[in-house]
Amino acid sequence: MCKPALGSVADMQKLVALQAQTQSLLMMGSGWRWCDPSQQAATKIDHATVKTFDVYAPRPRFYYGIHAWEFLAGVFGPDVNWIERISEVDGYTKYRCELASGIQGHVHVGSDIQRVIQWEDHKGKHELTLDISAIQLGFCKTFVEMIRTGKMPAPIASQIKPICNAMLAEQVCELGGRQTINQLEEDRIVDSTEFMKNYKPPRELVSV
Repeated sequence: MCKPALGSVADMQKLVALQAQTQSLLMMGSGWRWCDPSQQAATKIDHATVKTFDVYAPRPRFYYGIHAWEFLAGVFGPDVNWIERISEVDGYTKYRCELASGIQGHVHVGSDIQRVIQWEDHKGKHELTLDISAIQLGFCKTFVEMIRTGKMPAPIASQIKPICNAMLAEQVCELGGRQTINQLEEDRIVDSTEFMKNYKPPRELVSV
């Protein structure tokens, strides 16, 4: 299931229940999470020494901003304690959030920078930039490995967390203030009507 796989809390709950009932293999989300560069970076980072991070993704906020939360999940893990909006100007939204590890950093959606994650630790500043081929290859390799081994790349609860984070970010933009992940509203839904009015699929995805 591509990103964002779901747009409501209710649908997430139904999907979790359906997967538990059928025991079907499920892989969803962004290739930014599953590609080799993200997975390799994750194995080398000592969370105890990380001071801050910044991750960048394109707009619109939920539909492509989901990449930022997926990228963050791939490198630092999917668990977020809270999110707050720092600023929003001309479609560029800057958030501050805290990960379950206690690391705080920024998520940038709609900036001129894309597919980049930066972090600072005791050794200095680091940056990882993903290219499209690595993203596509990583997504395909992860899917093939799931079929080959019969094992999902991560438990379904872990796979839906970036969507929860992206939905909480939408909630923060609507309600303001700092919102914890436990405050994600049970009836929260992201309406795709306006997005789909302007959405133009890439040429390679258009049926001929």
